[in-house]
This record gives sequence, structure tokens and C-alpha cells, in this order.
Amino acid sequence: MNAVDVGGFALVALILAVPGFGVTLAVAGPGDLPLEARLAVSIPAGFALLGALMFSLVIAHRLVAPWAVAFAVVGTVAVWLVGWRRHRFRDHLAAWRSELREDGWTFAVFGVLLLAFVAVRLTYGPIGMLAPTSLRYWADGVEISDTHGLPARSLQWDTLIPPTVSKIVLNSVNASARLLFGREPTHALSILLAVNAVGLFLAGFGLARAIGLRRTAPLVPLALFLNVTSAATGLAHDLSHYLAEDWGRLLILGALVLAIRAIRGAASGGSTSASPSDARACLPIVLASAAMMGIGAGTHLIPLAVGGLFLVCYGLGALAAFPSPRGWVRLAVPGVLTFGVIAAIVLLTPGGDLGFQGAAGSDAYLKIRQDLGLPANFDPTLFLVKGTGQPPPQGGTFYYSPGQEYQWFASDMVGGSATHQVHGVASLAGPALLVVALLVGLFGGRPLRAVAIACVLFAIGLLGTGLAFLARYDLFALADFGRRRLFDYSAIPVVLLLASLIETGVDRAVAWTSARPRLPRALAASVGAVALALGAVAMPAAVAPSTTDRSLVDLASWIHENVPCEGRILADRRTLATFQTLADRAGVLEGMGPHVRPDVLELALRQLFEARAFFTNPLEHQSYLADHGVAVVVVSSASNDLAGWMKVDPQIRFRAPSAIAADEHAYGYPETGSPSLPSWQASSALRRLAEDPALKLVYVSSGAMAFEVIGFQPTPGLPSVASQPGFGCP
Repeated sequence: MNAVDVGGFALVALILAVPGFGVTLAVAGPGDLPLEARLAVSIPAGFALLGALMFSLVIAHRLVAPWAVAFAVVGTVAVWLVGWRRHRFRDHLAAWRSELREDGWTFAVFGVLLLAFVAVRLTYGPIGMLAPTSLRYWADGVEISDTHGLPARSLQWDTLIPPTVSKIVLNSVNASARLLFGREPTHALSILLAVNAVGLFLAGFGLARAIGLRRTAPLVPLALFLNVTSAATGLAHDLSHYLAEDWGRLLILGALVLAIRAIRGAASGGSTSASPSDARACLPIVLASAAMMGIGAGTHLIPLAVGGLFLVCYGLGALAAFPSPRGWVRLAVPGVLTFGVIAAIVLLTPGGDLGFQGAAGSDAYLKIRQDLGLPANFDPTLFLVKGTGQPPPQGGTFYYSPGQEYQWFASDMVGGSATHQVHGVASLAGPALLVVALLVGLFGGRPLRAVAIACVLFAIGLLGTGLAFLARYDLFALADFGRRRLFDYSAIPVVLLLASLIETGVDRAVAWTSARPRLPRALAASVGAVALALGAVAMPAAVAPSTTDRSLVDLASWIHENVPCEGRILADRRTLATFQTLADRAGVLEGMGPHVRPDVLELALRQLFEARAFFTNPLEHQSYLADHGVAVVVVSSASNDLAGWMKVDPQIRFRAPSAIAADEHAYGYPETGSPSLPSWQASSALRRLAEDPALKLVYVSSGAMAFEVIGFQPTPGLPSVASQPGFGCP
């Protein structure tokens, strides 16, 4: 059954939430931080704390199980002791009971939705983790675990390259997960993703409450993070697989909950419900938020930048909406300093490669074209993704027109994504957002006015940044940065403003019916009922699609059992870590996507061009297999992308029939069989490959064929696979 291990899920959730909740007790007293904020921050704060502790062990090259357990236990006990000594726990309990009584219906509705969401997320099991970047992140963590610290070199693209450190905290946590669950990736990744998704759902609710939403707060995480295929935000769609950006988003959402609570408390003098009462109470909360953002610098930089933009926008909104803005402005200085110091430690201490050299300009890419003899307009980053280096026609300053960029932005606002554009009325999303913000600003209370201003500024900031990249760069990976990496976040202002508009309407209706006490309660109950009804309809649609396709897992198992450790795998697709993590073997065309690492990108392109030449005409490149130490050539079908990207040679393709005659010389689908290429609808390019006398078909399945290199011998001069971290072969 393809489901998440419930025991593992509960274990990881506790490992993160217990110290995280302790952090909230240490930094905020009773009444200074409401219960929903503490719950919202518990998983991201726990991730930040344990991530920092594991990072310190990685730097010291002491990441082994005994030290990892000791640091986690000591860190957890320490924050709980600090919280216990600062405030009596029964005072916290009294404050929480009061909060639950005040908004019991809202909390009950959210509790039901949360339980349903957990049940849905547990359906996203191990098979769904077979995704390119998911496996690469796990491989980086395993390499750290094998060396007990940051390795000096990583075997990628069949070459030893310096590892990147821009995700060093995430890699440290993944390395710790490998100590807990073992080397196999999909089981551990499905557990981590489930915990991450639940953390995001909690943080979404906490953010909604922090900005001033009450009755409509449960709608916010439902809209942002429920992956309903027909109407999912980009944020929800990204929860289909394990991504570093999801952990970055969780950290930043948790930090925003703390920061916004502190801003509201300081700007209003603590007059808001469950807000810090003075600057002294706000300061530890601000410092905790800044520390989480600093740790976020070593998790994923894009959510950090986006979260920083939203925080600045909210601060500007607070300046305009609240009567006493100076209180929180003074807190910004220690917050910024704390963030800067921690971010610098996280990114500079490891001493590795940040991996962003290409963002400095196009000179390095010009050198790639010259070294490889490519046309002047060849886009190496586009080739890496789509298999073609021919960029779209450009007119004027922009990579493509600003109008097209806005259409993608507007599409993401109404449920589109980087690969699925919504047309038609989606173009009106921008003006509609302004109208909703205006209504909230005119009729909402002070907290919601701040939200209206923040959301408009945030949306403008996202679109403006996308246009700036579109004008600044002429390479796909950088010019298209807005559509591919930023516009997913455009759902946040849309959801927050719509929830704020509904909240404003309900508040107005409650005020009009204040003389009749039962009506306000009825209105609150009706909002909760709507949320429950939406959840009842949407939750079943968000269950992970059932899949029984194990063709990649079976292929990897066969490779692990039958291919020598030093034998390379030549696949007809670019993969990131498929063969490393699933079969403990090296792939010739396997490694990170080096879009902004020009030195590695040139190496990758050389490998891809040489492989394409071999696949196009194997008989004219007979030395290729021996030169690259290839033991097995793998050809994938359209149904099996090998957890990778583009086909090296799109002309090599086949489709398996429903049955195969038994033959002792092949292994696989459905039991054993040797394909008759005509019955497999094999392309002419595949036929040419099969005619190579150096190859023998040894494995077939509905998803892949494998050809053994006859008389394989390890190639001297290539890096030894057995001696490299991340490969568990003898």
C-alpha cells in the first residue's frame, strides 16, 4: 500500500514539535502569544532549532547518531527549562483556556479540518517521492551522513565537484533523517513531506489569526495548501513531492507569525487580544523570528526573500494603519542584526560553493558557448530543461513581453502554475485584487487595513521582481525566474484579501445585529459551517492519486543486484540522483541542475552532447561506452521518466505490449521476457541501438529496457564509486 508510515510520521512530528513548542514558551509569556500561534510555530521552530544543532555537528564533522540524539535531547530540554523558569505553566494553561472559550467554534472547525488534512496527507506515500529534486536533496543528505560532515567533493555528472551549501541546514536535517530511517529515500521523504504539509497547514492558520482574521481563519490554510488537482495553488501543488522550498516556506511562515504578532503588539501598545504587552515582551519574539529567518537562509533562499518582502510590506501597512508605529520600528534593528549574523554564519561557515555565480551576468555563459562551439543565441539553461537551446523570439528589452509575464502572474493568482496557464477572466485578477483591497481598507478594522496595504504592495513586489529579471537576463533560468519561482506566492495576497473581505462583512453584520445576541453566534457558526462544507467537498479530491507503477523501483533493484559497483549507468534521460539513491550506482548523466553554476553547467552539457551523439548513432561512437565506464544502457518509456527530466534523444522510444513471450535471456515484465521490437512499437533509433554488437538486452519492463555492455571492465582514471560518499556499494 502506497501510504505514509503513520508511526514514522508521529515520531518526526513529535521530534520537531516538542522543542518548537518549548521555544514559544521560552520567548513568550502567558497572553503574549496565543495558543494557535504557538501551535503554528511549533514545527517550524523545532525545525530551526534542530536544524541549527545538526548544522553545528556537520560543521564539526561529528554528525553521528549518538551526538545527534544528545544534541536534540539537550536542546529540547534546554528550551523547556527556560520557558518553565520564566513563567508558571499553569498561567499558560489559564490563558489558553480563556482563548478557547472566546473562539471555541473557530478552533473546533479548524481542528476538524486539521484532522481531515492529516488523513489526506498520509495518502502521499513513498512511490510519490520518486521525483528529480526530491532524490537530489536526499542524496546530498546521505553524502553528509556518510562523511559525518560536509564532503569535500560530490560525484555528480561522473565528475567530482564541490558540493553547494545554499541548503546546508536542510541537508543537515536530511542527513539526520538518514540516521533515523536508513538510506532508502522514499520511505523517509514521504514522512518528512507529511510533517511539512501539516506544519504548513498549522502555520497558515496561525498567520491568518496573526493578521487579525477570526472566523474566516480556517479558510486560509484550506485554500493555500489543499492540493485539489482542479483548483490547487502553486503552493499546494508543490506538496505533491518533497521539495526544499516547502521547508523554506514553513520556516518563513512561522517567522512571519511571530513577527506580525510582535508588530501588532508593539504598534497597539498590547491592546490587541493575545498580543505582547510592551516592547520588552516583544523583543524575544522578534529575535526568535529573526533567528528562524536566519536559519531559513540555509534552507532555501527564495522563500526567505519572499517572506522578507511580505514582512516589509506588512510593516509599511502597519505604519499606515496603526496609531503607534514607533514601538515596532525600534524592534526592527535588533531583528535585522540577529538575522544578518545567523544568516552569515549559516552560509559562510561551511566554506563550500553557494552556487549562484551565473546570476552575476552572462559572461560565464558566453564562455560556455565559445568552449563548446555553440551558436551565439544558444541558451544552455533552456537546453538543460527542455532539450533545446533555441530561445523564444525576443523583441526589445524583455526576454518575452511584459504582457505575457502579467498573464502568467494573473493565472497563478487564480490557481494556475508555472506549467498550467489559466486564460480568460484570469487577466482581471489584478484589478479585482485592488478592488477587494480597497473594500477591506475602507470598511475593515485597523489590522485588516494593514493587511490590505501589505497584500497590494506584496503583489506589486512579486510582479515587479519578475519583470526586473525578465529585463535583466537573457537566459531562460534567470529571465523566467518570476513565472517559475515567484508567482506561486501570488496566491497568498488573494487568499488573505478574500478572507479579510468575508471577515469584514461578518464583522459589519455582527455590529448591526448586536442588539440580538443570538445572531452574531449564528453568523459565526455559519462561517464555520461553510468552511466545513468546503473541506468535506475538497478533502476527498485532494487524496493522492493511486499508483501501482513500480517500474522505476524494480529497475533500480535489478541494477543494484546485477551491475558492478564501478559500472556506470547511461540512461536516455538526465537524472538528478535516481541511480545514486535507488541503486547505489553512478549515472553518467546524473547530477544537480547547474543552471547558475556555469563551470558545472559546461561539464554537464559536454556529457549530454556526447551521450546524444552516441544514442543517435551508436556504431559511429563505439569507444563511448568504454571511455565512460558504462556497464548498462537504460532506455525509458513515456510512462517512466526515471525521476528525471528531458530525454537525451527524443527519438529513442518504445511502448510495451500487454504480454511478452518468455525468454531466459531477459528479466522483468511481466515475469521474464525478451521483446520483439516490432511488437513493442520501437522507434528506428531504438532499433539502431539494439543492433550495436557491444550491447545485449538483459532487462525489459513496461517502463524501461536495459542493455548490458558485453565484456564490461571498469575504466581506469574515472572516480571510484565505492570510495565516494552517498553510494552504499562495496
